[in-house]
Amino acid sequence: MAKRLYFIAKPSYQGLIVEKTIHFENFRGQSLNQKHKSIESMHHAIRAFESGGKILEVSTISPDPLGRKLAGVTLLAETRDGLEVPVMNIFESAKVFEKGGPYRDLLEADPFTVSEDKRLTESGRLLGFHFENVPYSLSPRHLFFDWIYLRALYKRKELHEELASYDMVTDIEYNMQSMFASSARACAYFISLYHAGLLDEVMKDPDSFSRIYTMVF
Repeated sequence: MAKRLYFIAKPSYQGLIVEKTIHFENFRGQSLNQKHKSIESMHHAIRAFESGGKILEVSTISPDPLGRKLAGVTLLAETRDGLEVPVMNIFESAKVFEKGGPYRDLLEADPFTVSEDKRLTESGRLLGFHFENVPYSLSPRHLFFDWIYLRALYKRKELHEELASYDMVTDIEYNMQSMFASSARACAYFISLYHAGLLDEVMKDPDSFSRIYTMVF
């Protein structure tokens, strides 16, 4: 059995989304077929618990083309300098540590291996993030990644309607114990903001995003 988080795009006392955990049968093996079996097993368990609902897996191994487009290593974001780079590269290149960073050269690294750069584990404690001359703290934990992810997704208008048709989002590869960055979580925020009519307001600037990001209902 395996355990993963899933995200429901529904405002509540927790905020704009609801996070839950689900236990499901995991199919061992590295083949794409085995991973797809595990995703289907997870989604089946979620549907049983939630009494239905439309679920999107957002990762590079998603069986859905939309889910693959929305993975943090494939969704492109535009920087102020006009560079188009994957969201994950921005996230890793903006990290500030006790003994170094931000490492701007990571903007141009391979997005599939950028998180393995030794400097990210050998520069001491993570203190925060710095991107486009704006500092970001570690609290709320997911705010910086969600901001840069939604900023990128906001510009991909052709994806909005299809994504907004889903009720819940998963990422079977997300490690809830060690990872700040969850594309699935950010997508759930997007869906909730879309249906609440808050997207234009929240994407004005980081301060507007932060205010609405921490709202509870």
